[in-house]
Amino acid sequence: MSKISELTEGKWPKTSIIEALQAHGIKKSETPIPSKPKYGYKVENGELVLCEKEQKIIKLILELHSQNNSLRKIARILNDKKIKGKYGGLWDKSVISTIIKRETKQEE
Repeated sequence: MSKISELTEGKWPKTSIIEALQAHGIKKSETPIPSKPKYGYKVENGELVLCEKEQKIIKLILELHSQNNSLRKIARILNDKKIKGKYGGLWDKSVISTIIKRETKQEE
C-alpha cells in the first residue's frame, strides 16, 4: 500500500487505496514476501522459493563448519573460490554466522 502511495505521489489517500483493493478482491498477504529474501531463497512469481544455487553454498558452509573451520576461515574459503554473496559482495564472518544459526535452528 505504501508503494501505491509513493507511485501516486500521495495523491490517493490510504483509505481510497484500501477501498480500491477491497473492491477488486485483492487481499493483503498474511505472510508478506520480503523485498530482500534471506540467503538461500528467492522471489519467483510473487512466491518465496528455495534458490538451488544458494542452497548448495549453504550446504558447503555447513560442511566447512562441521569440519571445525572458523567463521573467518569459511568466509575466506568462499571468497578465495570467487563465490559471491547474495548481492555480489564478499563474504563476512557475521553473514556466515547468521546462515549457520538459521540453518541449525531449522533442523531442530
